[in-house]
Amino acid sequence: MEYIREYLMKRIIVVQKAIDKCKGPLTPTSTNLLDDIMKEATQNVCIFNGLDKTRVTTPRKDQYVVNLKEKTCTCRYWELTGIVCSHSVSAIWDKINLGGKKVPEIEAWVHPVYWLETWADMYSYKVDPINGRTIWSKAPCPTTLTALSIKFRLVGERRRERELTVRL
Repeated sequence: MEYIREYLMKRIIVVQKAIDKCKGPLTPTSTNLLDDIMKEATQNVCIFNGLDKTRVTTPRKDQYVVNLKEKTCTCRYWELTGIVCSHSVSAIWDKINLGGKKVPEIEAWVHPVYWLETWADMYSYKVDPINGRTIWSKAPCPTTLTALSIKFRLVGERRRERELTVRL
């Protein structure tokens, strides 16, 4: 337990330093992932239906339907991961270009679990250090614990002679 407590104390500090270096609304890993998705999204072609849905065609001529109101895409990447897929990014950009209502930035469409603010909240709690074992008070234990007297045969250990004579 002591090892786990020390590990958590160190881990929280290391992650807190990484959080302090970060810029932008998303965690570093999700930012890199979203950048790759946005590069892929530049090649898609969108057709808006006038209501909530957009048909997105990829360079391989695959077609997907994106519903920005429900935050869904037929590729299901957005629903499964919480990060917008390239089809959704294309649909958001298309809506911005069509002069739609105020459309938030791409990062705002990502699930809050990937936000830097959420990451900082998760690591905002600290583990307190404790005194060493020599200072701990003795706890009264009404029972005496004894070791079990079960002997297991190890793998590769020779069998007893009684077992060998029965086989012969």
